[in-house]
Order: sequence, then C-alpha cells, then structure tokens
Amino acid sequence: MKHIVLVAPSRSGHNWTAQMLRSWLPGDKVYQLEGIPPKIYHNRIRTELWQGGQPKKDQPVIAVLQLRDFLNYAASLIKHLINTNNTSGRSVAAMLDIWLDVAREAFNDTSYIGEKYRLYYDHFVRSHAYRQGICCILDGKFSEENIDAVPTGGPGSSFDNFAYQGSGQRMKVLKRWKWFLTDEGNRYISYLENRRNIVEYYTEHFDLSPGQKELAGYILK
Repeated sequence: MKHIVLVAPSRSGHNWTAQMLRSWLPGDKVYQLEGIPPKIYHNRIRTELWQGGQPKKDQPVIAVLQLRDFLNYAASLIKHLINTNNTSGRSVAAMLDIWLDVAREAFNDTSYIGEKYRLYYDHFVRSHAYRQGICCILDGKFSEENIDAVPTGGPGSSFDNFAYQGSGQRMKVLKRWKWFLTDEGNRYISYLENRRNIVEYYTEHFDLSPGQKELAGYILK
C-alpha cells in the first residue's frame, strides 16, 4: 500500500484530481492537503492524516503537488470568493501566496517535502496521454470512468456549480482566465497587480497562450 498526499491550493481542481487518483489506486490511500504552505506539510500530515496510526515502514508516502495555471486558478479562486461574499484583499492575497508556495516547492526552489511529484492540472484535464503518464508513475490501473463526474464533496465549480454533472469535460476550466477580460473580472485585476512577484514567477515557469501572455503583460505593466 502507498499513501498519496495531494497538496494543492484551494480552488485548484484538486477534488477532481483526487477522484481520478482514487479510481486508479483502489488499494492505496489518497489524501488531500488543501490550501497549506509546504513548509508545514509534515506537521499537518502528523496531526490530520496519521491520526489513525502512522504508515508502516514498507508503505511509502508520496506527495503530489498540483499546479494549476495561475490565471485560471486566480479567476476560479476570486469567483468563488465572490460567490461566498469573502473578497477581502487579505483573504485573496493569502490564498494567492499559497499558489506561489506550492509552485516553488514543486519546482524545487524550496525543499520541505521529500518524495514528491509535480502534476500540472491543466495538462491533466487536457491530455489523455498525460493522465496515463501520471497513472503509470503512481503504478495505478488506468481508467477514464470518472472523468466526467463533478466531485460532490465541495461546492462544485466556481463558475458552473454542478451544472455539468456527468459531462464535466465540457466545462471550460482551461479558459477561466478570460473572466478577467469581462467587466466583472476586470474589477479584481488589482489583486493580481498587488502580487506582481507571483505573476512574474508564473510567466517564467509556465507555458502561456498568446492571450495569457497579453493579460500577464497588462498586469505587469
């Protein structure tokens, strides 16, 4: 048995990823640590995940750090906070900072976590071959059976709630960044302008579409 710990910022699509991992790894344990900085990873797994007993010595613990395109992530995060009436600048800034913390750990700029893998959520959604590769790395049994299921353990999509239950692949999760081009979304770009260091890191480490490059350039101007 393996213990897979999915580490991800809130609103990064991690519930769906975990759902897929569990379907591939029925004999293993898949946990989620949401919205925490990697530097407290070990404390959290001790206090939250291992309350029922530590894994045995022959049971590896593997961290999977999920990265979502920053602009898609920020759009989903802020839209969710709007829906829940929690758009204070402090709340948004703290959660955007978690994205950077997870990204820096994933790219080995920090080293708080031992055995770990990097998972790109946008590739995971887009590419059948990428999903197969992740499944192979984790020594799972590949299946697409749950690919269209919208997880019900949380509030659903920030934009669609559960409207696409049973047809989740139709959701435009890879184009959430375009919300910042709308009148509603444009009002919240200042939150990203206040975190220029994150936008700069994002442009240096991710492959951006022409539209995303233009939007990032606008934020950084």
